[in-house]
Amino acid sequence: MNTRRCRGMFIALTVATATLTAVRASAAPASDWVQAGRVNGDDGITIFVDMDSMIDAGPGRIRTWIRYRNDRPDQNGILESLAYEQLDCARDFHATISLFNYSVDGHVVSSEKEEAEDEDPIIPGSILAGILPFTCAAHGLQAR
Repeated sequence: MNTRRCRGMFIALTVATATLTAVRASAAPASDWVQAGRVNGDDGITIFVDMDSMIDAGPGRIRTWIRYRNDRPDQNGILESLAYEQLDCARDFHATISLFNYSVDGHVVSSEKEEAEDEDPIIPGSILAGILPFTCAAHGLQAR
C-alpha cells in the first residue's frame, strides 16, 4: 500500500451515509481506551482513543493511538485497525505515523509506517474530523 493510501484510509471515509456520534469524556480519570465516536449504519465503526498514550508533539500537536473497530470485517477481512496519529489541533492536519490492520482472529493483515512530518489536512466530514474536537479537548487543546 502506498503512502497516500495509508493516510487516506480513514480520513477519506466520510460520514455522509452514517451518523458520527461524538462521545464526551467522562469525569472519571483517563485510563486506557475511551470511546471517541461511532459511525452507525450497515458498515458501523466504533472509534476509541488511548488516553494513556496521549503526548505533546509540539505547539498545538498531540500524538496518540486511535482504534477503529468495525462491526463486522470489511471486504479485506479487517476487523480492527490501530493508528498512531499526530494531530495538529490548531491547523486541522494529521500524520498517520503507524498503522496496523487486524483480522478477526487478531493476526496482523498489514502494517505501515510514515514520518510525522508528512502531514495532510483532515478532510471535513471525515471520521477523523468528527473525533478531532474530542481528542484535542481531552489533552487540553482546542480544535480549530
